[in-house]
Amino acid sequence: MALEFEHIGPAPVSPLATEHMVRMRDGVRLATDVYLPEGLDGTTEAVLVRLPYDKCGDYCFMPRLAPLFTAEGYAFVVQDVRGKFRSEGDDIPFVNEVLDGHDTLDWIVGTPWSNGRVGMFGDSYYGYTQWACVASGHPALRAICPRCTGAEVVDLPRPDSDEVPLMLMASYLAEHWVGRDAYEFEIDWSPRPLLDVFEPIWEALGGRSKGFDLSYPHPVPLRRFPLGHPFDARPVPTLQIMGWFDNIAPWQWDDHERLAQRPDWSRVEYLHIDAVDHEIYHHADTPITVATDHDVNPAALEALLPRYVSPALEFFDVFLRESRPAESLPKVRWRPVHGDWKSAETWPPPGAVERTLYLGDGGVLADQAPEQASEVSWTHDPDDLVPSRVDNRSHSSSSTPTSGPTRSAPT
Repeated sequence: MALEFEHIGPAPVSPLATEHMVRMRDGVRLATDVYLPEGLDGTTEAVLVRLPYDKCGDYCFMPRLAPLFTAEGYAFVVQDVRGKFRSEGDDIPFVNEVLDGHDTLDWIVGTPWSNGRVGMFGDSYYGYTQWACVASGHPALRAICPRCTGAEVVDLPRPDSDEVPLMLMASYLAEHWVGRDAYEFEIDWSPRPLLDVFEPIWEALGGRSKGFDLSYPHPVPLRRFPLGHPFDARPVPTLQIMGWFDNIAPWQWDDHERLAQRPDWSRVEYLHIDAVDHEIYHHADTPITVATDHDVNPAALEALLPRYVSPALEFFDVFLRESRPAESLPKVRWRPVHGDWKSAETWPPPGAVERTLYLGDGGVLADQAPEQASEVSWTHDPDDLVPSRVDNRSHSSSSTPTSGPTRSAPT
């Protein structure tokens, strides 16, 4: 049976933006949209987003976000990374982001509207591109706001490791990095071995994922950071925007734990932790209905966007524009699943205690260990896998009905 898929090319450039083809050091040109504040007279700070999901498309809603930044007086710059949508070059993830990010920052500070100060914002892969720019050491970068991401997000096991490779990365590379455009399709997970799952997909699409072939079944070591790891670079004020239900949260928590051990970085790292998942769905809105689903309801999206960008705008006011003192921001701000926002100067917050819970009879968690140890065993059958409870690995409420399809998850 032929694979049914939807081919999604680049969306039209927003009438609010001016598109530029920005030349990198090797001659490759990257498509870059610039949104300027209305009536700008002189120079201003810029907020840069570098992403592989179409700078003009509905998925990451950059044309909708732009007015929220320009209304505050910032230039908003959005770029398709190398090899994706309108940008030239090879579609290989991760390996070109440091140098391309540096050259893009160079281009920004050379424009007549730039005052030489740049901040960055974005989720997932376009949170990773922020860390790549930090690793480049460019002096124009003054603040970053990586959301639901990590400096080494979903890193693959080393060749000498006994770790099991995550199929999360395999499916991501197979879905999002096949040529320049995007595709939507249902994956048939029944073929064995699992690596064969993607062969009929690529045959139907007429191309392969270079990133997948470099990673599976035996990963080729990739130089993600050719100029050195970002944590070894000049510390840049960082707002870690995190979600309790984010499926790649372990990588961001690992970043925090590593930065906490570096005094220069720890002084400029801030945490913003909310009861959301990778796709910005809040626990308070579950079960998701048409009224609250920003993927299918424009009104729900319009209500979400100000909440989505407000932490970054507040952070940029302090560290990019320097219009407020750093002391006006709490080092840590978090919201529990049930409750209001809280703040502290450290994480864990003062008064936090560690609890050890034990699994008792009937699957109940208890503070005390059971008197008698028990054991549960099962047999793994690759031909009869345990099904997932959700359709979208990045959408914690995707098991609830909506009026339309859920989006594929960026990483």
